[in-house]
Amino acid sequence: MPVSADRADVLRELVQARAGLREVAVRLDALGLDGVIGAGLADAVAGARAAVVRVEAATVAVMGERRART
Repeated sequence: MPVSADRADVLRELVQARAGLREVAVRLDALGLDGVIGAGLADAVAGARAAVVRVEAATVAVMGERRART
């Protein structure tokens, strides 16, 4: 069963957002600032990592729906 253009666009956007967020996570981890960053930055880092997890889960869910329809 073909996937609608809208759903394909959403999946494309999720994959691009996922890649961008993962790159941010890699860069943040590379900073190696464990224990030496302020609370505000620590919250931002935690938020970015949580966003990566949420987008990853959403992408996998949409990809699973797409596979189930083909």
